[in-house]
Amino acid sequence: MEHERSPLLKPNNLKLKDKLIYGLGHIHNDICAALWFSYGLIYFQIATDSNAILSGSLILLGQIVDAAATPLAGYVIDLTSNKLLWHMIGSLATVISFPIIFTVCKFCGGIYDVGIYFGVAVSIFQIGWALIQISHLAILPEMSRDHSDRTNLTSYRYSGSMAAYILVQLIAWGLFNKSYTENESLLGPSDLQTFLDISLIVDLIGALCSSIFIFYGIFYIRNGTSLSIKTRAISKTLVWDIIFSSKLYKVAGLYTCSRLYLNLTMIYMPLFLNDVVLLQKRLVATVPLVMFTSAVIASLVYNTFNKICHLKYKSVFFGAWLASISGNILLMAYEQNDEDLSSIFLAAALFGIGSSLAIIISLTLAVNLVEPGTIDGFIFSAVTFADKLINGLVVFIIEYLKCSNKLDCPYYYWNIMVFINGAVITISLIFIYMINVRDVFSNQSNK
Repeated sequence: MEHERSPLLKPNNLKLKDKLIYGLGHIHNDICAALWFSYGLIYFQIATDSNAILSGSLILLGQIVDAAATPLAGYVIDLTSNKLLWHMIGSLATVISFPIIFTVCKFCGGIYDVGIYFGVAVSIFQIGWALIQISHLAILPEMSRDHSDRTNLTSYRYSGSMAAYILVQLIAWGLFNKSYTENESLLGPSDLQTFLDISLIVDLIGALCSSIFIFYGIFYIRNGTSLSIKTRAISKTLVWDIIFSSKLYKVAGLYTCSRLYLNLTMIYMPLFLNDVVLLQKRLVATVPLVMFTSAVIASLVYNTFNKICHLKYKSVFFGAWLASISGNILLMAYEQNDEDLSSIFLAAALFGIGSSLAIIISLTLAVNLVEPGTIDGFIFSAVTFADKLINGLVVFIIEYLKCSNKLDCPYYYWNIMVFINGAVITISLIFIYMINVRDVFSNQSNK
């Protein structure tokens, strides 16, 4: 039986306020993810007394739980059609669990107790994260049927994401700058309280942004705002058609590699700085800050030019690949402990540009796979499932292969940043050229 949905915003009449508040709806996820990916692994290594395998396992656990929760979230959201409610539930789970992750367990008796303690907190956080992500993504196709509007909204969403990452780095810069540097690394046990302080600040900011988004949505629903699109019964034929569609897997592959490139850059840049560039503690915040600032600028420039001349997706992605590979070359040329950090900051800027454009293009293609009012939650959960699982597996494998003694492989994270990241963005480039962009957009143009 068909029933009308009550969407968050008006279709085809999007004002700047609407776009900005839509961007706010994912800030809680973005700001927590910024801390999780930028400093989660290095924090776990400190909190578990340099246990690389346990640290990698906790990241893997988080990604597995997130990957498992994603299709369930998509199914529930499609079934109930109440995206705003599930966004609220996800926000509550995140608010409660996230600071616990960055609180050292004082009553744990051994390493297994520590693993269970962190594992439970990480699992709750990732379930909440999945609910926010899928509900927020599923709202986007209902806001407008226009391709340009959707690309614009995707860009706003990504700009909000990068703004959140910048904010986390500014907070980290301010707090880490007040603590002293360890003898053999930039960060150590003395910084555990700093990590907790950062987590509390970002959790509060995220909760405030989610509250604005949710109350704004409730206001519109109460005032009778609704789309003319109706929810259709989920057809088994439609589901199977999508499952056996090659374009779904190509877009999922593109999105997965693009996200993997971004996440590995966020995770291993601080570890690279911590092990190789042993100069100033604030570098673990200022270098990522440059990266995310350049990502925001690239997003805004792309959005402006795309409005004027409708840029070709494959050409833009090639530019993203070129920027990323150039950053890898600069990083490879850096000499350890060299006080001239211009190549590091320039590489970070290029990484930001490359990751920004890659994510925008891949997410835009994913959004346009969706037929509004059908199984949008299913589509987004399918596209992001592989991303979350593979991200966790790659991080676990990297940590598992790491030498027990740091002196045996002093350039380990350096090689990860240069060669693994270079391979990942190159695979992304292969995926984009395998995709028939017109075929993806035909889902919308045929309506």
